[in-house]
Amino acid sequence: MRKNKTQNNPHRLLVIIAFLIFITCINGNAKSLKWPCSAVVYIEDEIVVAEDRYGNIITQEKAGNADADVLQSAIDLAVPAGQIVITKGIYRLKKSLMVHSNIKITGEGRATILVPPVDDFAMRIEKRDENIHPRPYHWEVGNPMYALNISDITIDGERDNLPHSGKGLYCKVFWSSSFENIWIQNTGLGIHVDNTRESVFSKIYLINNGDEGKKEPGILVDGNNNLHFRSLYIIYPNYIGMEIKNKLVFISQGMFHGWLEPHNEPAKYPLIQVKDLNNFKEGEGRFKSDVVIENSRITVGGEGSCAVNIINSPVTLRQCVATAGVGNTVVRVSDNARVNITDNSFYSFLPLPSGKYVLFAEDSEVIFKNNVVSCHNLQLCLKAARNSIIADNRFDAVTENSNIYIGDNNNRGSRCIQVEGNIFRQEKLENAVEVSTLSKKHIDIHNNQLWSE
Repeated sequence: MRKNKTQNNPHRLLVIIAFLIFITCINGNAKSLKWPCSAVVYIEDEIVVAEDRYGNIITQEKAGNADADVLQSAIDLAVPAGQIVITKGIYRLKKSLMVHSNIKITGEGRATILVPPVDDFAMRIEKRDENIHPRPYHWEVGNPMYALNISDITIDGERDNLPHSGKGLYCKVFWSSSFENIWIQNTGLGIHVDNTRESVFSKIYLINNGDEGKKEPGILVDGNNNLHFRSLYIIYPNYIGMEIKNKLVFISQGMFHGWLEPHNEPAKYPLIQVKDLNNFKEGEGRFKSDVVIENSRITVGGEGSCAVNIINSPVTLRQCVATAGVGNTVVRVSDNARVNITDNSFYSFLPLPSGKYVLFAEDSEVIFKNNVVSCHNLQLCLKAARNSIIADNRFDAVTENSNIYIGDNNNRGSRCIQVEGNIFRQEKLENAVEVSTLSKKHIDIHNNQLWSE
């Protein structure tokens, strides 16, 4: 009888046995994993529970009692990196969640609701003294934090008998991170980005944010650069919609929209304000730090306000659709600002004083090219402007005043201004551009035309 080869080779038999044991161990470990992430937080039977990846309970509390502590235990478990999943439910926070390492936090979108502390942020994202994965090739070893990812959550400041409270996200001193699909509503300050760089905020929706009394905008960008805001929606702000105080911020495919009656009146503040970027590094900001706003809708400013306010800063506004709403100015520019406004569509449907100016610029430099100015009024007004070009625009607005006024400010006239290649809806071409008596130095007006039906 022929013997089995395995019987003749005990070493082979041992190898097979070891292999089977190994496979059994792997399968056993795989089956013991309950969650494909570091930790999961959920609400069941009015209990908030945090579990690790194996289903072990980290901590649990009665819902509404210490929700922040349960969530924090899951966040702390992931140090220095990992993913936290917050399942659907309403988590009422009595203190801020502290995010302090390279972690990913994911919710279930509109179903995952964080109610922030009454006077504080729902999340404070800031490095603390502990081991993290440092950003490669950074000049300071171990600093800063990077590779954060927060997505698919809702922060809602509406509480019982308190429809507007708390704050959204506080983001401080990190680089190269991503925020996506976040809804922030019914809060004061929605997002404060403080000394953060090279990060992306996409699909961010703010509704009913900001606090006039506390001077808190919907979004405050302060001490940063190289930030990208894509598909940013700031709807019905109660104060300034977005305030930018630092350089190299890029906003694209956004929407900025004030209140509509009968719900409320629009706030009498700018939807977007950019301030004092020229002060960066003793004037360096003026030459290399444009804020770029593009492919966006800007509409319904408050009475007497401007939709976009640019103070002592360089800004590019292009390919946008914008109106003042019930405000009197679409874009206001002042205090040594430098703006490039090109390829936009501006309009106003309301009678004066709404929509009086499409651009009101004082003591600044302006490029205003390839824009369409439609419907009613919307004069372009320069006060002591300099080194400016107004060219190749279509002024389709019906107005009794001049389309362009080149004037003075504090007895100082405008100078070095070119007005050329524009088309005006006026009875006479000389009615289209008005120049003050003090504005005499290098004012060049030529090659303009009247509108033809």
